[in-house]
Formats: sequence, C-alpha cells, structure tokens
Amino acid sequence: EDGSEKMVVYGDNGEVYYTLDGSSFTEITGITANLNGGGIATDQYYPGVVGDEGKYYSLVGGTATELCVGLTTENLNAAVGDDASVYGFGVGDNGTIMRADFTDPDNIVCTLRDSGKSEHLYSITMDTSGGESAFAVGANGTFILTEDFGVTWITMDTGVSVDLNVIGFLGNTVTMAGDDGALIQT
Repeated sequence: EDGSEKMVVYGDNGEVYYTLDGSSFTEITGITANLNGGGIATDQYYPGVVGDEGKYYSLVGGTATELCVGLTTENLNAAVGDDASVYGFGVGDNGTIMRADFTDPDNIVCTLRDSGKSEHLYSITMDTSGGESAFAVGANGTFILTEDFGVTWITMDTGVSVDLNVIGFLGNTVTMAGDDGALIQT
C-alpha cells in the first residue's frame, strides 16, 4: 500500500466518507444526490461516485466536483475508472452509459454512449492491465463489453434471464453474479 488508494463509502442524501488506512474516515461534503455506485483508482481523477438523475462526482483531495453536468437524467448505478487509462464510465437505468475522457484534466469531455440495450445496467468493471476493455451487466441477463475504450459496445449472450448485479475479475477471469445464485465466468 503506497497510501494513494482510497476506499469510499457512500449512500443516500450525498453522504460520502473516504479512508486511506481503513480505520479513520473523513466526510466529503457538497453532494446532495442519492449515490448508487463508485469507482476507485489511484490517479488524480478518482475515486468517483454516481447517483440519481445522472449525477457523476469526482472526489479528488477530499472535494466533490460534479462532472458531466446535465448530460442525462437517468439514474447511474455504478462507476469505474483506473490508472491504466484516462477514461471513466458510469452505467445506469435504461442502458445508459456515460463516458468521461480525462485526457485533458482542464477540459473533461463527457459523452453518452449507445449500449444497444434498454435494460438497467447495475455494475461495470475494466481491464486494469492497460487494455481497452470494459464489461457491464444488468437486468434480464444483460452482459455487454467494449474493446475500444467505450466507443462501441457489444452484447454477449449469458444464457440466463435473471438480473446480473455484480461483475469483476477473479484473476484473469471475468465473473458475474446475479439473482437466484447465478454465477457466470468467461
């Protein structure tokens, strides 16, 4: 641990706390939205949190800064970003994907990307080895991926119709978990 990673906890009415050591927490103020998901990386732009009505906040240096203002009113449910790329993503209701490009920190560019899906998206993860891939899951067995930093998204068949609520890596394996004990690995 080099002290640069932060753990963030968040919830309703903009409550956000972070820690560098896992034992003492500091409150971050200035957020009023209900928060639904967060993404953590060690670069200067993250951690970040997303919430109701398209809210996307960067939490740099203990300060909340709203990004991508007015881009969508859909609820965002999860966020991800990492040191290996200059992109962050928020995913949410009705297939919403918000992409934040941090190439120029003085001019962060946010765009909505077409997921090709209308189902709610609940979780997203990224290839943290420097690749261009990200993976998201959601309602009714939805599984989508990008291999070009979120420019285009591809629908993959999971063989299930239950909601998939969480996605992440176990080693080099993408693992999804959902309702009724669904567990899928690719």
